Amino acid sequence: MIYREPELKEALNNFDNLLIEYHDNYCAVYPYKHFLENFVTVRTVFYKLPLSEIMAVIKHKKPNTYYLLKVNYSNNPTLHFISKTDMNYVIAQKRLTRIRMLIK
Repeated sequence: MIYREPELKEALNNFDNLLIEYHDNYCAVYPYKHFLENFVTVRTVFYKLPLSEIMAVIKHKKPNTYYLLKVNYSNNPTLHFISKTDMNYVIAQKRLTRIRMLIK
């Protein structure tokens, strides 16, 4: 069954673009911060927002950016909270792939 989740689909596409567009360095911190702040506002109907999965992918694929986000924005309650989540990268990738296949 295909679920209609246009906001989530657009957010996941934006995340894919971030992963491609930015290197793993200090210059990527603000775009990722901006993405994460917007991502937590995405409204979904059928799926729980995959915050842990997104953070696991950032932590694995962009470890320096992940670290800099944690250090530089530890006073930001939203980023502080979501940076505390911990998930296995392989499981996160599988869940995100499944979500992408099931949303329209």
